Amino acid sequence: MGSTFKRKDGTWQGNANLPKKWNEEKNKWDYPKKVVYGKSDPEVKRLVNEIENQVYKNIFVESGNTTVEGYLNQWIDIYCTELEETTQALYRMYIRVHIIPELGYLRLKDIIPAHIQQFYNKKLKGGYKYKNDKGKETIRLALKGKSVGKLHTLLNRAFKDAIKNKLLYTNPCEAVNTPKKEKYTPRVYNEKEMHILLTLVEGTFDEVCIVLAAFTALRRGEVFGLRPRDIDYDNRTLTVFETKTKFDRWLIKSPKSETSSRTIKAPKFVLDIIKAYLSTLKVVPERICGAYTPDSFSKHFKKFLEDKKLPHIRFHDLRHFAGSILSKYNIPKPAIKDFMGHADEQTTSIYTHSLSDMADITTEVMEKVYYKK
Repeated sequence: MGSTFKRKDGTWQGNANLPKKWNEEKNKWDYPKKVVYGKSDPEVKRLVNEIENQVYKNIFVESGNTTVEGYLNQWIDIYCTELEETTQALYRMYIRVHIIPELGYLRLKDIIPAHIQQFYNKKLKGGYKYKNDKGKETIRLALKGKSVGKLHTLLNRAFKDAIKNKLLYTNPCEAVNTPKKEKYTPRVYNEKEMHILLTLVEGTFDEVCIVLAAFTALRRGEVFGLRPRDIDYDNRTLTVFETKTKFDRWLIKSPKSETSSRTIKAPKFVLDIIKAYLSTLKVVPERICGAYTPDSFSKHFKKFLEDKKLPHIRFHDLRHFAGSILSKYNIPKPAIKDFMGHADEQTTSIYTHSLSDMADITTEVMEKVYYKK
């Protein structure tokens, strides 16, 4: 057991025994102490006993004066190296822009659930002043529940790692109310609206991007990551190998999941449109739609709809046209999941057709819808 004694100023000091550590420089064992203070001998003895009991149970943590800022900056460099480059960049931005200004000054061992709950509430509400990276004072806009949920995911993971390293005893994120994700319902064009749009872009570069999104269900990044060599005209297929995405800069990366990396049967008219477009170019581009970035084309598409007085939708929402059409024509869900690149763990044994048969059916539906115009 540790020792206690009365100090000259009348207060009491206790020295609790911590786990011994091997000192490589001195080539011997060190026996560190944890110093505590109190107003009386019983109080200090109680503190010493609590610490030594935690040491005995192997649950003692000692983060010292480490701040949340100091810990997170170290954590991101050590424990997040396996994450995608874009995810790492996102985490660094969240730490720098959102977490450090609000929680960074706190000592890691002092942070409690109330600190985190207040932080989430403030982010959801917004409307407060802050200085941006250029030192200019501005108003912080409210974050959506989905974004605050990502902050929670980051902090929860970081604090779990702190527990593993015995810098924290409990995870404060476990006692907070996590924000609800807002349910987004995309605006989906009907067949008549789609035919009007296709008529207006016929024979243009825009037509290539639009039919890829609306009739092959490629995600926005997949459209602009598609290469000419990813298309097999003989077998009428295209394969999603890469996607173009951005955080602090544009990157070419693998699709988001195993089901996103897929080969799909493409409608013949889509491949004909792509082939016709490429034949007009003197040099075959590395990316079929490489003339734009996903962001720049989305802005272009928005302005195009405004100029033509068409109902507003996001470019990415064109992908949902494919899913809605296949559902409308009663294509079985497993085939739709396969075509859209969604994850689906349910078996498909209740269907009599193979997925390759289903792929033919999906393209037949797309052909039927396209040629209605």
